[in-house]
Amino acid sequence: MCNVLQTCCTESVGHSLPVSLLTGHICSYLVFTSLLQHMCIAAGFWPLKFCLWIFLLGICFVMPNSAMSGYGQFARVLAGIWLLFQIIILLDFIYDVNEWLLKKVSVMAQACFGVQIVYLQAG
Repeated sequence: MCNVLQTCCTESVGHSLPVSLLTGHICSYLVFTSLLQHMCIAAGFWPLKFCLWIFLLGICFVMPNSAMSGYGQFARVLAGIWLLFQIIILLDFIYDVNEWLLKKVSVMAQACFGVQIVYLQAG
């Protein structure tokens, strides 16, 4: 009986604790960003922010496991979308760097061609 209870508690706490903390951080992020869009509180109200953060973390510990399971599936989908956006941003950055390097090579090629013509005329 004691071994079964220990295994059950270990599995429950082992899986729900990180998800609860992550859910609390995401909730606080969403609340803070929605507040930041409507009011200019980015640099102030730290006691309020801290209390709200603790409150949101506490709520996540009393949520049922089914809500955490649903959140896990939701987070998987959003993680895939986030990775897709990161790939798009990386490709855009690489494209911009490539254009910059091609312009620089073009200017350098023109300069080298001009130096060769001057060298040939002088020689």
